[in-house]
Amino acid sequence: MQNYSGTLIFNSENGQIIRCIGDRRDGFANPLLQVGRHRKLLKRWLAACGNPPLPIEADVVIASPSTIIENQARSRRVQNHVFRAEQAPHKLRAMMEKHTRDRDYSLILQKLKNNCAKTTPIPSPTS
Repeated sequence: MQNYSGTLIFNSENGQIIRCIGDRRDGFANPLLQVGRHRKLLKRWLAACGNPPLPIEADVVIASPSTIIENQARSRRVQNHVFRAEQAPHKLRAMMEKHTRDRDYSLILQKLKNNCAKTTPIPSPTS
């Protein structure tokens, strides 16, 4: 979830976004690249913990409703993976339908839950 304000111009040619607020322009790393890295690291970690492969989507959710999103290059990646917070429930339903159409993940998710419980320490309330 990103909380940018102003106008966001996604420039896929140089891997950055430009935020415009009034006369000011600021460049930022493209959050799609960041979530792509996170997706890869999460997949690697899940595999290292002995979990079966799971579909993992890498999307950018823009929290501020007043932010203008410009996709100047008409990038399909930006079009499909950058959306506003109010669109998240619809996108999540579509993802669930897409991924559960071919496979029942309930057993895999239970195994994931058990593996994570074994490998992730839970801090005590006194620490």
